[in-house]
Amino acid sequence: MEISYKNNQYPIITMRKNNHIIKIYSMVHIAPESFYNDIYEHVSQDINLDFAVHMEGIKESPFKEDSLYQDLADEIGFSMQSVLFQKFEFKKLDYTYDQFPFIDKIRINIARRSLKKLIEEIKENERIQNSIKSFYYDDHPRKESSILKKIIFGKTITTARSDHAAQQAILDTSNVSLLWGRGHVEEIVTFLINHGYEIEQEEMITIS
Repeated sequence: MEISYKNNQYPIITMRKNNHIIKIYSMVHIAPESFYNDIYEHVSQDINLDFAVHMEGIKESPFKEDSLYQDLADEIGFSMQSVLFQKFEFKKLDYTYDQFPFIDKIRINIARRSLKKLIEEIKENERIQNSIKSFYYDDHPRKESSILKKIIFGKTITTARSDHAAQQAILDTSNVSLLWGRGHVEEIVTFLINHGYEIEQEEMITIS
């Protein structure tokens, strides 16, 4: 299912099947601090209603992703998704690193090297800093990922993890706040629709 939104918008989609509610929050590794404050306010309300919180994050990874994203956030004056980790209890129900096929581990390493290179370029080039920051505030319609990008990132890193996240939310006997990367949201919604859930409400958090 395709969800229409702008580059600076992050959907919150509430889905229901009978009495079971799954509330999907579109997330991003780094963003202005105000974005995470908005997420925290929404999720806090869910927790007060006894929702369980499921958080994205590859388990047993040999890499310390936070250090790379922290470097990038520091360079452009943003905050990190991990600030939410200290604010409430959550279940980390993502894939383990060993579940990834060999080809996808290669893709992860390529992505890490690209991110390291970008961070080094940012340190030396203010224009690149401003370009990255402006993307977060861009209010043009979001573009679909290119075929090439889908090939580079592969099925496991996207669709299979999306399906796994949705399955774990379905299995939880509590209502669920599902905090997962924005690139996974449409696939999660599609999976839930195929398993009898219906969209009850759509909201947007806008970075402005």
